[in-house]
Amino acid sequence: MKLLITLFMCYLFYGILYPQGGGDPDAVENELNIQISNVPNSTITFELIPLGANWANTRAACSYILYNDVTTRISSITAGSNGYDDCLFNGYDYRYSNEGNERDVRPFSCAQSTAGLLPIRNGFYRLNVKENGQLLTYVYFDWRDAGFPHGSCHSCTLGLGNDMTIRYYGLPENLYFWNTNNITNDRDDPDAQYVIGDIITWADWKCSSGDSSPFPWSQGLVLTTEVNNPRITWGPHLTFQATHIKVYRAASITPLSKPALSASLIATVSSSTL
Repeated sequence: MKLLITLFMCYLFYGILYPQGGGDPDAVENELNIQISNVPNSTITFELIPLGANWANTRAACSYILYNDVTTRISSITAGSNGYDDCLFNGYDYRYSNEGNERDVRPFSCAQSTAGLLPIRNGFYRLNVKENGQLLTYVYFDWRDAGFPHGSCHSCTLGLGNDMTIRYYGLPENLYFWNTNNITNDRDDPDAQYVIGDIITWADWKCSSGDSSPFPWSQGLVLTTEVNNPRITWGPHLTFQATHIKVYRAASITPLSKPALSASLIATVSSSTL
């Protein structure tokens, strides 16, 4: 079965793809823990930026509410002379639809005033890593999965705890990743090393297969740019598995009433990224 996707390139493209729009008392630890190594006496800032639509679990029958949260959540860590910091409860934690967006500070978790947990939900995010305002590296997280955060709405079985840890390691600029909280004070045995622009999915690390069924496919298109080259990412269709995906492009400064007549085929792919 073939699936047609029409992509409209126009000056308002970003406006189309990026819609406007207390911590979880049951959670034991954060869903995404952030750490730094080999950056002595430096402050590293992590910016978690929602791209496109995102949803929040209502806790009731695993139903979800469309949030369209576009706020960038900023967290930072300052390393001492040893260049390392693994401040616990510093990063991002899942928030349900009835919970707020304030920073959640756990007692005795960390001496740094910037420590605390900021909200994440079921969405597609870009994580920027910066030092003194300079972008060092970045990756993407795709958490549009019913298994996130704890698998309670999916067949995969997960325990509570630091479900993911990502560590920035300076000189050279690398991101290391662990999918458990079993981490030592160095780079030993990471589960993965990511380069700039990589996409990290929940299913890759926690489940054998993903479950995007609660999230409308029509709102799943996300545009990213890599070295000035646009990249579009979409999730699997909810009712069938496409063997090929045709991507069309049309250029216009206004919406097209009959886009199929004006669009041209630019690619036929079998993946979910172009």
